[in-house]
Amino acid sequence: MFNQAQWLWKSKFATPNTYGWFFKEFQIDEDIQKAIIRISAHNHMKLLINGKLISGYVSPAPSYIEKEKLFLEYDITHDLLKGQNKIDVIVLYLGGSGQNYRNGIPGFILEAQIMTLHKVIEIVSDRTWLCYDQTPYKDDMPYQQSRRITAVEHYDATISLDVNKTSCATELNGYPNYQKQRIPEGAVHEIIRPIFIHQCQNAYVYDCTKIVSGFPLIQLRSSKKVTLKVRYSEDLHEQRVKHNVANEYSEMYYDLLTVPADQNIQFSPNFTYKAFRYFEIEGEINLLSELDVSVIVASTNIHILGGISSKSFPIMNDLNSMFQQTQHNNVLGLIVDCPHREQAQYLGDSTLQAESIISSVYERKELIEKVLNDFMHAQYSDGTFPFVAPGSTDIAEFSIKIPEYDLYFIHLLFQRYQIDYSTDILHAYHSVVKKLIEHYRLRLDHHYLVRKTSDWHISDWPYPSVDHSGNYLTYENMLFYRSVNEYIIMYKTIDDMSDMIQMRDSLRNSIVTLLKHNGKFKDHEDSIHFHQGIQAFGLENDLFESYEIENVLDYIVSLGVSSSIILSKYVIEQLFRFHREKAALSYIFDDNRGWGHIIRSGSQTMWEGFDDIESHSHAWGLYPIRLIQEYLMGIPAGKSVDETWLIKPQFTEMIKDLSVSVITDKGILALSYVIEGNHVHFRYNIPKNMDVLLCINKQSIRLNGSDKLSIII
Repeated sequence: MFNQAQWLWKSKFATPNTYGWFFKEFQIDEDIQKAIIRISAHNHMKLLINGKLISGYVSPAPSYIEKEKLFLEYDITHDLLKGQNKIDVIVLYLGGSGQNYRNGIPGFILEAQIMTLHKVIEIVSDRTWLCYDQTPYKDDMPYQQSRRITAVEHYDATISLDVNKTSCATELNGYPNYQKQRIPEGAVHEIIRPIFIHQCQNAYVYDCTKIVSGFPLIQLRSSKKVTLKVRYSEDLHEQRVKHNVANEYSEMYYDLLTVPADQNIQFSPNFTYKAFRYFEIEGEINLLSELDVSVIVASTNIHILGGISSKSFPIMNDLNSMFQQTQHNNVLGLIVDCPHREQAQYLGDSTLQAESIISSVYERKELIEKVLNDFMHAQYSDGTFPFVAPGSTDIAEFSIKIPEYDLYFIHLLFQRYQIDYSTDILHAYHSVVKKLIEHYRLRLDHHYLVRKTSDWHISDWPYPSVDHSGNYLTYENMLFYRSVNEYIIMYKTIDDMSDMIQMRDSLRNSIVTLLKHNGKFKDHEDSIHFHQGIQAFGLENDLFESYEIENVLDYIVSLGVSSSIILSKYVIEQLFRFHREKAALSYIFDDNRGWGHIIRSGSQTMWEGFDDIESHSHAWGLYPIRLIQEYLMGIPAGKSVDETWLIKPQFTEMIKDLSVSVITDKGILALSYVIEGNHVHFRYNIPKNMDVLLCINKQSIRLNGSDKLSIII
């Protein structure tokens, strides 16, 4: 790959937030049969053929570039002309050691094969390419967030490329390993018309009515040269757009546009993703003779094909809409924690977000494997991981360690494995997982428990109530126990498991003996607190005796919604698992806390937690979608080992009808029911060649194709 091509940048030294605009003109004398182009860039590029944008948004996706630099491939057969052609590549180099990318080498690399009837024309990036000395994109602009993830984009439309001098591009050393990008590029999901709220002083203020990822699209004409500022936020303050990025103060969350007099200009600051609900256009707006404003809702081009709906329980529809919007906002070349403040891929956040992606997003395999790859490449020599990847975690500012998050790598791999039981996936990450487990094995002390480190420990988040003051955190030890158990399940045909089984059993004995008191688990060895979520996680890992389970469930229910986002997942799942459907639904749709409270507040996106404090677009908390699919409708997240899908619905008087669709390797599995008296009427659509058994009241009914049936319950 790229054997003849060179990595190109301009002669100017690369400072943070600089642009390069490169071009190549060439002649094609014969009719074109087929043409393919491949390109990579750092950090992001726009590829144009004869003035037409070929690339998607914010490409390529970030990766751990020292190990894997992503490239994209396009079929440009119908974009080239017989005769004169021009390729333009515009590159943004971010630099600055931002939290969500690696600094790397600025520039791009490109190769194209153009097949005509009699020959193959090769176009590669080399010193014959030219670059503009000056472009409309201003260099060295400030960062928009404290984490230095995106820069202010200042586009000066008064600068004409036609009169600029050109100079040769400069060859640099590129990257050691180019891999084709498997996740989709950024794309437009919809174009919306924001609501014009009012004119306030020298600004027009607009409302998208929901938080979106994407960019404004502004078309205007001014009677004089003018520079306009486009500022973004989730919030308003005294009728103006607030100076913040989510819950963090930021004076710089804006872009700039300089327009000449009496020219029609179109502007969309789309080199990096923004996220906002409100935006304003500030400047000498009295000079604007024409103005048309819309918003491009854009992110990674995932396809959300699974979901839930109900007529008798309509708040489920609101939850599903919240899931769709937040997922679109929060997949930006990575599974990101929030789209405005960080755009970072956390291991723990991504694993929780995968809970809903795995059953409802078509590109689930590619998204999960990207997380696994990025963290595999970022793994430290001691087997642990940085808290985000890719990222500038080699600088002190972003070198935070979260031990519990390390162990989510194994669970994320387990989730991916259960989609199709791929042994190739297991082999790809085998050494990574073994290295992590060995790190934890060495941390087991004479109590045969993992002793707490001085790092930042997270059992629950955000605003957790877990007591972390002890030496042995119950959640961390349970998490390691689960990790070892999942390793044994995945690798039992690959490895000798005798040592692993012995370690698992000894760890279980220590957890039960030293961390349990009177039938419940303490938060740590000396704690007087018995956190709701830790009891649920104990149930998930079958760490209670059978006679203890009902008392533990009663205790969990008695505490209401007292866990935060991480541990609430286990609370809800265990309530469903042990047929406390009413309690599980009450937990999810609670009026004063939880998802019900967020929905009733009018929010169309999921908050970071249950409190109105942090990011208000945070997709890790939308796992109730999968839990409803898996438990209420009874469709598991993956097939059974013998290739059969066993569907076991759980009915509750709270819901009289339910429709669910789930992504499978064979297509979309759709199932719905309506309860009338003691009859339940099903409709279903089963993918071809899929073996499905519907199990109700000791009946097992094989489902094929599209049909309906009625069953007495």
